[in-house]
Amino acid sequence: MSKRYIAIFISFILCIIFTVVSNVSFKLSVQEKGDLKNFIFWQIVGNLTGFLSVIAYTYLLTLVPFYIGYALTTAFGQIFVQVFGSKWFFKEEISFSQWIGIILIIIGTLFLVKTK
Repeated sequence: MSKRYIAIFISFILCIIFTVVSNVSFKLSVQEKGDLKNFIFWQIVGNLTGFLSVIAYTYLLTLVPFYIGYALTTAFGQIFVQVFGSKWFFKEEISFSQWIGIILIIIGTLFLVKTK
């Protein structure tokens, strides 16, 4: 595997990880009712990891076309936030229709990134 593909993979994975951590942190911040210190802490974590996600995404855009980078990071960011953030971390239920939506996002993304 070439260094370019490794760089694409790493920047994509980092972007998704930072996106999930950022969104989980924002949710944790709003659960801190009346605890300003923890609210601010989780806001800082969320904003910092959100910034790191943007840095990883920006680097990814130096390696792949915009339409591919955007499609992959937004689609998989949505999926991983829903599955790992909502279901795994916060124990929120994902309904059957939401699972169908996740599958449709994956299928739609494959259509978007399919190259000639």
